This record gives sequence, structure tokens and C-alpha cells, in this order.
Amino acid sequence: MSRAWPVFSLVISAAWLGGCAVWQTNPVPPPPPPPVAAQLGDDEVSPALKDNLRRNEQGEPVGFAALDAAEEAVDAARRTAGVDEYAPEALQQAVQTLDAARAAWAGIADDPLSSPAGLAEVGRQAHAARRWAQIARADARRETGLRQLATVSNQLDARDAVDQRWAGKMVAPGEFGELVFATGTDRLTGDSAAVIDRVATFLDEHPRYRVRVVGHTDNTPPSAGNLSAFLNDNPDLRDAGKGEQAAAYNRAVSRRRAEAVRAALLEQGVAAGRIEAEGRGAADPRASNDTAGGRRDNRRVEVTLVLPPRDSAS
Repeated sequence: MSRAWPVFSLVISAAWLGGCAVWQTNPVPPPPPPPVAAQLGDDEVSPALKDNLRRNEQGEPVGFAALDAAEEAVDAARRTAGVDEYAPEALQQAVQTLDAARAAWAGIADDPLSSPAGLAEVGRQAHAARRWAQIARADARRETGLRQLATVSNQLDARDAVDQRWAGKMVAPGEFGELVFATGTDRLTGDSAAVIDRVATFLDEHPRYRVRVVGHTDNTPPSAGNLSAFLNDNPDLRDAGKGEQAAAYNRAVSRRRAEAVRAALLEQGVAAGRIEAEGRGAADPRASNDTAGGRRDNRRVEVTLVLPPRDSAS
């Protein structure tokens, strides 16, 4: 069974978990190009650094936007799932560089414009801290996404193994046992309870599956009394030939037995939509009806596990 499209969907979904594409080779944006400006003297502050200064109502510098952005980036990295596991070194570097930027700012905060070199150092350290924080987040998201992809792949492999073993398999008569009815009736015997329980348990553990229940009989015609009662219930068959009447009778018997199995599964909590039941009468013998043993084998109710077509590729 093919699972190409759902696997692709799951891979793409997992790859973008947390808003980060797993397949990006360089998820961190490159540093901005240096501003084009005239050559500055050692005692001059660049326009870019001046623009980063936060000022109060009096126009006095009270903060540095680049440092604020670095603080936010490092805080976001700390909160990102998987950073401690997958990117501890990058996070540590981000924190250390941020501390250096804070220290540099503390040394010039009273009058940052009087120290162009110090302000440039704050800007450099702040930018580096922000970059390391971005790297930590990107690495964590990528590794988390890859781990989730591996989990999805393992789940699909496990599901494929289940499908290879069970999809389309007849489990009764078979691995789950044989359904037995009281002679001449559609009443399941006590020996059948374990089979019903196994089928219901499987369906509970594998919600993608359904079951097809098919009743079969041998080709023995009904007794005169049973046929008469049947024709009373089905008067439209009175004018049919004896062979057609017998075939219809056997189909009805096999249908009732299939419905009895369906009812037993419903009592076990299996949803009605997951059970198909039909009676085939003597149409599908699996042994010769010329012997008692063959006729016994032909009187059966088969339970087959079905994976619906819409799910077989998932």
C-alpha cells in the first residue's frame, strides 16, 4: 500500500513546526550591510548608532534599541522548546555576549554620545548576542522538527507492519477462532464469545479498520417445514423454482447469522459503520458439498479485517 501523499503531508507539517523550516540550511538572517557614510573621526558617533539611541522627552539618551532587541532575542531563545537540549552552546554564547553588551552599555550609559568607540562596542556585542540567540532558536527548532519527523516515520513504519499483517486478512475462521452456532439457528454458542471479544479488541486498538462479516451455508435444501415457513414470510418466492427457493432460504439463513455476529460486535461497543454484514448462502463453497466434512466446512461465518480504500494509502 502506498503512503506517499500522507507521508509528504506529515513531513511538511512536521518540518514547519514552530514556524521554522527544517530544510533551511541557513535559518539565521545575515547581518545587515554597513551603512554608507562619510569617513568618521574617532570622536564622532555614526548616524546608525545615534538612531539606535532611545531618548526621553528632553532628548536625552536613556537606552539603546540594539541592546533592547538583543535582550528580547535572548529571552525568546530561552523560551524556545529544545534549546537546552539541542543548542546549549549557542544559547550560552548569546547570554555571555549579551552580558558583555550590558556591561559595555553600563560604562557609557550616563553619556553615550561622548564615547563613540564604547557605543560602537555596545552595538557590536548586541548584534552578536541577537545573532547567537537566533542561531540557538533555529538549531533547536530544526532538531526538534527532525526528531518529530523521525517519530512520524517510525509510526508510519509500525502502521505499515500492522497493515501488512492484518489488512484483508480473514481472522475467523482463522487466527481469532471460529464462530459456532446452535444447530439450525442463528444463535452464537458460548464458544464464540472469545472470538467476538478478539475482533472487538482489535477494532478498538486499530480504529482505521473495519470488518466484513459474511455468512455461508452448504447447498443442502431446507426441510419442507422450514421452507414453508420461509415462503410464508416471502410470498414473492412462491412461484419460483425449488432450486431458487432453496438458494434464497440459504441466503437468508447465512444473512441472519452474519447479522447475529454484527449484533454481538455492536454489544461490545463497535460502531455500526465499521461492520459490514451480508449473507452469501451456498454461493461461495470452500469445500465440496458432496461429503459431510465438506458441507460442514461450507457452513461458516467469515470475519475479514478491512482497511477502507480511502485510508489504504495513508
